[in-house]
Amino acid sequence: EFVGMCFDNGHGNCTNTADPLELARRFQDRIFFVHLSDNVGLQSEDYWEDCPNMTKCDQHKIPFTEDYNWDALISLLAGSPLESPLTLEVSQRDPEDDTFLARALAAGEELQSRLDKARSATLATA
Repeated sequence: EFVGMCFDNGHGNCTNTADPLELARRFQDRIFFVHLSDNVGLQSEDYWEDCPNMTKCDQHKIPFTEDYNWDALISLLAGSPLESPLTLEVSQRDPEDDTFLARALAAGEELQSRLDKARSATLATA
């Protein structure tokens, strides 16, 4: 009853592609922190024997870069004890990308806006 959880959606997306939100659903009432990022959903089991290729799985891309189901995650987070602000765990892989921080900020603001709306809708129906 005293243990909280940091949910990393990128890890769920590359280790459980059948249901990337399984742990978020199971422990929704314990999600106090998040590490949010996007990736292509490669199963890390495919790369466990080849450590340098693990980065192909957990890519730490800016949210909305790939096709992650952000709406489903936001819906779960709206019912969790998570407090704002949200935390992105993204990485700049292209040194030529001078807009990286602006794009990351915009994605974070969009996620926060969606979470705020989902929480407001939840309160309105309660």
